[in-house]
Amino acid sequence: MTMRSNAVTWSAAWLSAVVLSFACATVVTGPQRTVPPAADVESVIYLIGDAGAPDPAGEPVLAALTDDLRGAVAPATVVFLGDNLYPAGLSGSDAPDRREGERRLRAQVEAALDGGAISTLLIPGNHDWNFAGDDGYARILEQEKFVESLDDGSVQFLPDAACPGPAVRDVGSRLRLILLDTEWWLHDAGLRHDDPSCAIRGELELTDSIKTLLAGAAGRSVVVLGHHPLVSGGTHGGYLSLRQHLFPLTEVKSWLWLPLPVLGSAYPLARNLGISNQDLSGARNRHMRHVLREAFASAPPLLYAAGHEHSLQVHEGVGSRYHVVSGTGIYGHTSNARWTDGTLYASGSRSGYMKLEVQRDGRVRLAVVAVDAGAQRDVPFSMFLEHDP
Repeated sequence: MTMRSNAVTWSAAWLSAVVLSFACATVVTGPQRTVPPAADVESVIYLIGDAGAPDPAGEPVLAALTDDLRGAVAPATVVFLGDNLYPAGLSGSDAPDRREGERRLRAQVEAALDGGAISTLLIPGNHDWNFAGDDGYARILEQEKFVESLDDGSVQFLPDAACPGPAVRDVGSRLRLILLDTEWWLHDAGLRHDDPSCAIRGELELTDSIKTLLAGAAGRSVVVLGHHPLVSGGTHGGYLSLRQHLFPLTEVKSWLWLPLPVLGSAYPLARNLGISNQDLSGARNRHMRHVLREAFASAPPLLYAAGHEHSLQVHEGVGSRYHVVSGTGIYGHTSNARWTDGTLYASGSRSGYMKLEVQRDGRVRLAVVAVDAGAQRDVPFSMFLEHDP
């Protein structure tokens, strides 16, 4: 056998192995349970992430959100889970891309307001921090100022002033929301432990405050909200797609479909070794997750909700009782999602958002709401979230 035929055989074997490893990677289904009667629901929370490039001709996911809100059976709150503006947050008022940035942010806020949400909350993500660039701090402040100008009081950017949080909002009598800026841990310019404009100036103060808010929830279920997930079966969790192995240059330019078999796998390997703090393998990311798990240990929240991954995932939690990833707020902006230990649902092909219905007796129903190109909704997965016995 020639050297060339050996190489071809080896490459074919490698490709077969990679294909098989991704064969069951896209969708995991799960149970659906009874929808609570409308009279039993006290409040509704919508969780939608990574919606920062809505289609100017009309964004199906935002249209579906508005329609869903109009039919909500109780007062509704919408939380945008970061990456509210791609690719690099809101630039200054004189920048050439400022008008488009304002359009994208306005589309999200107006989707919530037009649907009748009583409260619209936006938390920052890494793209809002100038894609982790040097101007991130200024762009966070620009976004906060702009979105809060769109309505008198019901729209808030939290945590405010580029501080880490925690910000707290109690919803009805049964739910507490704790909002964090997880990019504060990961972005160089965000590590401002001595910034006098922030009530919380260091990691120890931050974790103590989280513990206090969890312990003082007074019987409310607690949902912690941050952009970055604590567990994931997606790309940032180390589960990269076949495209990323074979066509790694599409990560730089979406149209650059240059096949690089074998060599292309060096990129996923490097990410799994921690070259990016935006991945769970990164050193700062690992530290952040360790700190948050420690903060949650004495009084675990019912749910931790994140975006960042462009997929829909539900897991039994790490630190919290449950963990969701809701990062498909733009139709078709999806990426790989795999089954891992503790996965209850995962889809790397469907766009949409998550919905919580908080009942008057304290129970919380989670629904995954999937949206098609025509803005039609269906619920592929739902369940009542149960506290630890």
